[in-house]
Formats: sequence, C-alpha cells, structure tokens
Amino acid sequence: MDRQKHENDISPASLSFSAQFERIKEACGAKTDMDLARILEIKHSSVASARKRESIPPRWFVDISNRYGVSADWLIFGEGPKYRHKRQAMAVDTTLPPSPLDPGLLRQVIEVVQEVLEQRGMHLEPDKLAHLIALMFDMFHKTQKAPSPDDAERFLSLASLLSIER
Repeated sequence: MDRQKHENDISPASLSFSAQFERIKEACGAKTDMDLARILEIKHSSVASARKRESIPPRWFVDISNRYGVSADWLIFGEGPKYRHKRQAMAVDTTLPPSPLDPGLLRQVIEVVQEVLEQRGMHLEPDKLAHLIALMFDMFHKTQKAPSPDDAERFLSLASLLSIER
C-alpha cells in the first residue's frame, strides 16, 4: 500500500515554483517576464511579485490553458500530455514572440485580406486564412506600418508559392 502511494506521488521538483513558471512561459512562448506580462495582459510588476512570493496566481494557469490548449495537469504538475488535444499542439508558434493584440491593426489586416481575396475571387480555408492574418498582423505590428492591399497581394503571392492556398 505504501509502495503504491509512493509510486503515485508527484515529484516535489515538478511542483516547484520555478518548474511551473518555466512551463507557463514555454506554453505561451514567452522568453522574458515582460513577454509573459504582455501575454497575460498584466503589469510586469505582477510577474515580479509572483516571482518574489514564489507563488503563481491560479488565474495564470487557467488563462494559459484556455488560450493555448495546454493541459492544466501539465502546467501545474508537469505530467501527462502537454496539450489537451493533439491538434492544438500546432496552435502555438514559439519561433515568434507573441504580439500584443492591437484590435485596430487586427481589424485593418482582416479588411485588407478580405478585400484582396474578394478581388481575386479566392477562398482560403479558415485555418489558412487565420494563419495568413496572424503572419500579416505580426509583421505590421513589428514595423508599425499600416497594411495595404499591395501588402496583402504580396503575402498571397508568397502563400501560393508555398502552397498555402488551395
């Protein structure tokens, strides 16, 4: 009985603040505390405070799990599959740091993409359309430039070369 209980115990190392904090950052692609604050839409001082207390607010686990499809068991305990659903594992692109959401810019990107697709008489599958919009949003957010139909044309031309469109 004691042996079975011991085998099912969770390692103290997996429950440590630093292990949980690193899993949270990994799940959302945050490289720094500033990235994490931006992703969670909180002040950097809140992240610093959590570090000082060595205690992660439960809301962070819930937010990251919901946004990225990450298993709460994996976030908290470091056990089980990382993602709740296999398909969601592809939803996070950790090669690019996430951009803070700028609703105005996002609206502009969507409008430009829709305009160009209508002009070309094209239809993209929802996942490919979302990917195209996300790539354009990230580029225009970084460059602080307003998207134009010419930019969308260039993205769509590149997409066709890469077989993103059907």
